[in-house]
Parts: sequence; C-alpha cells; structure tokens
Amino acid sequence: MSTFIGIDGGGTKTSAVAADERGTVLGQVTAGPTNPNGDDIERIRTVFHTIKQQLTPFVSDWEDAVVFAGIAGVIHPVIHRKVSACLREVFSGVARLDLDHDGMNALAAVTYGDPGVVQIAGTGSLTFGLGKQGKRCRIGGWGYLIGDEGSGFDLGRRALIRVMKAYDGRGPATGLTELALRKWDLDNPEDLVPHVYNDAFKKTISSFSYELFQAAENGDAVARDVIDEAAEELAESIHTAIRTVDLAEEHALVGLTGGAFQLPLIHALEQSISERIPQPPRLVRSQVEPVIGSLAWAYTCSGLDPRRLLNHNHQ
Repeated sequence: MSTFIGIDGGGTKTSAVAADERGTVLGQVTAGPTNPNGDDIERIRTVFHTIKQQLTPFVSDWEDAVVFAGIAGVIHPVIHRKVSACLREVFSGVARLDLDHDGMNALAAVTYGDPGVVQIAGTGSLTFGLGKQGKRCRIGGWGYLIGDEGSGFDLGRRALIRVMKAYDGRGPATGLTELALRKWDLDNPEDLVPHVYNDAFKKTISSFSYELFQAAENGDAVARDVIDEAAEELAESIHTAIRTVDLAEEHALVGLTGGAFQLPLIHALEQSISERIPQPPRLVRSQVEPVIGSLAWAYTCSGLDPRRLLNHNHQ
C-alpha cells in the first residue's frame, strides 16, 4: 500500500505528514528550516534526513511512497535545482517526488487542489493564484524592504510611524501611542528608537500589530486608517491574481492564511474588495495547516481526489 507524504518547508520550521490511500494521517513530524534563502544546502539536507528518519515508522515501504514538498524560496530555477537534487538524494528510490514552492501548500489547504487564490499574511505576505488551465501567478513576497504589503511587519511599521507622527505633531493623536509605551514599558515615543533599531527589529515591529488591532477594535481612527491602507494593498494583490489566472468572471475562492488576518483586517479587506472587484471572491480562512495542503498535492500527483479524501478526514 502506498504512503503519501506532504512536506511544508519554511524559514522557521519544516513540517511533514504521512498518510495512507484513504486519507488517514499516520503521523506528523517537525524539524528545522529549509528555506534555501536563509540557510545553506548542507543544513537543509540534514533537515530532510531528519524528516525522513522521523517519518520512517509510518512508511511501510519507501519504494511505494509518493512525496510532495512545497518549500519556501524555490521560485528561482537555480535554487529549485539545488533543493530538488538534495531532496532526490535524501528520498532516493521513492515512487514519485515533486518539488514546488510553499504557496502551493497554502492554496491547497483551502482549495484541496482546485483553482483559486491564497493570500498569506504573517510576518511577511504573498499572494498565489492557480487557474483552471493550470496558469499560475505569484505576487508580492519580496521581503520587508521592497514588499510584504499587508503583512504583520507592514502593519506594525505603519502603526509605529503614526505614533511618531503624532508625537511630532505631524499627525493626529492616537491611542497607539499609549499602547506602544505600555507594551515596551517606555517613558515617551523617543524611547522607541533604540528599542526598534536592533537585531530583532522584524519580530519587534511585527508584534505591534496586536496592539494595532486592539486600538482599532476600541474605535481609534488612526488604527483603522492603518488597517484600511493595508487592506487596500492586499485587495489589489488579490485582484491582480484573480485577473492573471483568469478567474475574474466568477466568484473565485480566496483563502486567507497567516496571523495578520485578525477580524479588523478581514472586515477591511472585505470592504476594499467589494469596492474593487466586480465579482467579489469568497474569502475563507484555511481550516487545516499548510502541510495538509502539501499532502493534497501528493494525492493529486497520483491521480487521487484530495477533496474527497481530506474533507472526510479533516472535518
């Protein structure tokens, strides 16, 4: 009996799951990061070896195994070839092995392999679309310096800019100021400078998105403006993806995944999309982890219906 394995690799961790032909998950494991843009290939190879070792108790015969790996950072052909060679060395002898980027995992965690768009908004952001004829697009995800609009980092940064503008008198007063001072136990906004400009700045700034949502829910107009600005950026990315993969003539399915999607941002995004897109898409939160999305592609690659298998087992 074949074993189907899905791997979801990122810059923080790599998850993998093994399941049988009926869609029953046999085991799930976690190891270190495998994003080739943040780690060297030898360390990635070690992580893949760890994943295989941890999965072995759930695999009856590796020669009958079907593996799909969705790994962050493998868009560029040269990097894709390096990671593919590494995977094939570690998982040599399996029945089938496919490598793609992690946007495929996030999409299938919502659509189970059907056409649609996924908007990822965590610390960073990325939009990925798949059309009915297999046409793809990847939008954004260019990092905190030149992209990642609508991400947790972007939200936190926009919010802190408004705090400093209020302090200078360049912008209206906002409850975000008090929340920032309380969060980090600071005396005044000037103290934010040494606190923010440090090696952990991405994590520090992203974490302020929590206070931003809190302020918006308390009616702070500045916080709502910040969220509306981010929602407009996300809506434009989603609209572009829908047009690019030829889903504009229908109510496309759009999955939302990532910690930045709290209710204030979701509501603002719904409003922005309704004003921008003639056929507003159906926005849904993913109900399963991206690693289950990678498992869905493992089934699809073998001609099985992941929607039937995984809907039954992941109600």
